[in-house]
Amino acid sequence: SNIKKWVRNYETHGDKGLMRSRKQDKYSFEKKLSVVELYLASELSYQELALREGIYNPSQICKWVKDFQIAGPDALRPHKKGRRKTLG
Repeated sequence: SNIKKWVRNYETHGDKGLMRSRKQDKYSFEKKLSVVELYLASELSYQELALREGIYNPSQICKWVKDFQIAGPDALRPHKKGRRKTLG
């Protein structure tokens, strides 16, 4: 299963498809929403959709879909990182 995934990634993206990226790709709210809507409206697998949309990590799409199903579109919006400031 993993070997088939690696072969597909290589065929689609070349050497770059096999490299493990240490950087976090940032996707806009609109991109996430369009990918989730495309997944829900089609018969594509996460892997096929990732290859089609140029997303190197299919499990990222899985997370977006689950978040969307639980909390709606707002779950795909960016969140601030770090602790919340307290008034005091």
